Amino acid sequence: MAFLDEVRDPMALKALICFVDMLPERRTEIAERLRQGLFADKAEYVQGAAQALIAWIKLSTRTIPAIMAERLLIAVEARQWTGLYAVLQALRAFVVAGLLSGDQLDRLNGLLNELVEETSYVRIDPASIEAGVVSVVRLQCVRLARALVDAGAGGLGADSWLALAPKDPLPEVRHALEEEEN
Repeated sequence: MAFLDEVRDPMALKALICFVDMLPERRTEIAERLRQGLFADKAEYVQGAAQALIAWIKLSTRTIPAIMAERLLIAVEARQWTGLYAVLQALRAFVVAGLLSGDQLDRLNGLLNELVEETSYVRIDPASIEAGVVSVVRLQCVRLARALVDAGAGGLGADSWLALAPKDPLPEVRHALEEEEN
């Protein structure tokens, strides 16, 4: 942990995951560092924490504290636009790995449904922080929707995104599922 304090590189959070199995007594501390990253005010810290969670899933789904899924959902509920795309990407990894409960999947569908309206291009002020990331957030919403449907957990939110994607004015959103396959 001293390494992270000295380096101050948000992407170094991913390095913590290498120690999860070697130092099981530090899992709680590692999870706390990731929580701090998820709720940071800089996108690179949020992205670093989200990427670390994805790496943790690839390493071992059995060692991820269940609270991490809850923290990701809370991060979406908070609508902190800084790094929201990365949180959605991590949630997709949690869905694919089967790490969300039925209630959490329902909640996630509801959140996706809310994001349909909140990420509408007509609602976004061109001079806002949201304007710079809305297309990436929408892209991640489409990919997350596909993951939910593939996991048998589709709902109104997922269905709405999958219906909207082919009509989106931006090609990165319109082709989000095609690009993911490549």
